[in-house]
Amino acid sequence: MKQTYYAAIEKDGNNYALLFADLDGLIMSSDNLDDLMDKSSDAVKEHIAALNFEGKDVPKASRIEDASAKLNAQAKEDDLTLLGLIGVITDVSLKKVRINVTIDENLLTQIRAKTSNRSAFIEKAVADALR
Repeated sequence: MKQTYYAAIEKDGNNYALLFADLDGLIMSSDNLDDLMDKSSDAVKEHIAALNFEGKDVPKASRIEDASAKLNAQAKEDDLTLLGLIGVITDVSLKKVRINVTIDENLLTQIRAKTSNRSAFIEKAVADALR
């Protein structure tokens, strides 16, 4: 399912930053605005993949009006200069589906040694293999 996550463009001196309304912890910066925009979609995908891997909920993207209000309030609170708002469109899976899988016992033992969240571990491995 495609979602549009909105981010404010902030400028501080020669540096630009993207501040995302709904993706806490995702802040991007660069001295090149075009470079920043080009990398924004991949950054959103990686952030969402990390949330999934950690077993955390992926936030639903806000409507543009709500995202704008949140980002403007944050900018006012932090005394930031915003240049504008962009929408980063990405594929997001918000719903997990339970399946039964048969796996080699030795592999399962190795997975258990690495993580307590087997589903997230296998999901990430499959996503990485499909890229």
